Amino acid sequence: MADIAKDQAHADKVRESAEDARLAKQQAALAEEAKTMPEWVIQVPPTDEKGFYAVGQGDSESLRVSMEKAKLDGEFGLAEQFKNSISGQLRHSDKEGLMGHQEEFSRLVDNLISEVSVSGYEVIHQDVRPINGRFRAYILVRLPFNSINRVLREQDAKTSSVEIKQDYSDMFARIDKKQKEAHEQAAEQSAQSAAKQTATQAQSAPPALPATTATPSPAPITSIPLNASKGPADNLPLDEKL
Repeated sequence: MADIAKDQAHADKVRESAEDARLAKQQAALAEEAKTMPEWVIQVPPTDEKGFYAVGQGDSESLRVSMEKAKLDGEFGLAEQFKNSISGQLRHSDKEGLMGHQEEFSRLVDNLISEVSVSGYEVIHQDVRPINGRFRAYILVRLPFNSINRVLREQDAKTSSVEIKQDYSDMFARIDKKQKEAHEQAAEQSAQSAAKQTATQAQSAPPALPATTATPSPAPITSIPLNASKGPADNLPLDEKL
């Protein structure tokens, strides 16, 4: 029994060491991947005056499948951003508690997302790389405000319901507000960046020399030579001079 227990303890120690080594190797691989992945994967661009942004990732032994997974993941990210932005604009003053209308509104939002996702989003960046015998795909997609507004107009034209038209009008207002806020934020960041750059240039510039004031030159001193010739008055006696 003692030998069995000893062997068991040794086996457990070997398994523990192997697991630690596996985790360390996996951690090193992840760290290396994080260092080499595109910058836009980690720092996803915020919503700007052009639209919403999202990053998708896909992993597969097949290149095509990995890219397709990344595309679907990116579409899902855009849909979530758009839905969160739109769904918060229900007119609570006259619709709060009306679950039927809220469900109808959510259905309109989902339908709008589907219509926009079909042809409305744009691929900004795409990257595929082999990792541990598999393909890892990254994609950065944008949902333009222009595409959203176009689909909204198309959907609005298809309905005759005054209530639904009001919902679409609310969506237009919400999107317009979101776009203006993004534009103002981008302008503010640009101004701050310009001010920072100006301050940096001012600090690195050589110090200006102090201004000098011109000092007038002193008037020349006229000296009388000792051996200057004497005039007629100099030959007179002293009493006659006086």
